[in-house]
Amino acid sequence: HEEALMLVAEDFNERAMRSVEWTREQLNSPDLDKTKRHKYWNYLDSLAKKREHRQGDLLFVHGSPRKPTHEYVFPKDSLDQAKIRSMFAKFDRFCFCGHSHIPGIYSETGKYGHPKNLNNGELDLRRFRKLLVNIGSVGQPRDHDTRACYVVIDGSKLMFRRVEYDYHATANKLREIKQLPTMLADR
Repeated sequence: HEEALMLVAEDFNERAMRSVEWTREQLNSPDLDKTKRHKYWNYLDSLAKKREHRQGDLLFVHGSPRKPTHEYVFPKDSLDQAKIRSMFAKFDRFCFCGHSHIPGIYSETGKYGHPKNLNNGELDLRRFRKLLVNIGSVGQPRDHDTRACYVVIDGSKLMFRRVEYDYHATANKLREIKQLPTMLADR
C-alpha cells in the first residue's frame, strides 16, 4: 500500500483507490506540520523501497514470494500446484507474508493448515524443509476471528498468537470518515 501512495496504485479496486487517495490527502494536508509531513513521507518512501526482507533463511514479504507487494496467498492456492511450486522456488527455507489477512501455513506439497488446527497454534519448524506462513493480521483478520493475529518464532517453534482488541472502535472510526467506503469497516 505504501507503493501505491508513493508511486502508482496498480490493480487497486475502487474502494482501495479511494482509501489511497484519502490517505494521500491526509498526508498532504496544510494542517499537518511541514516537518511531520516530510517525516511521514520519508518513512513511507523507505517502506515502498523494501519489497522484501531476508534474514538468514527467512524471507519476509507483504504479498507473496513471487510478487512481494502485489500478490495474495489464499488457502485455495494450495490446490494450484504450479503456483505453489513457483512460490516455493523463491525462498530457501521459510517465507512469511500477510497480504490476504488470512493466517495459515502452506507446505511444499500444497497442504494448507489453519492455526486453529495446530496444537495450541504451535508448530515445530524442524519438521519442515520449507514452509510458507501467512501470519494473518493485527488489524481486521479475515478468517472470521476478530482477534488480532501474529506469529512468534522461538528457536524451532512457530506460534500463532491471538489478542483481543476493540475492533468495534476501529470500525466506528472508519465509518466516521465519509470519503471512505463503509465496507472497509464492515469486513
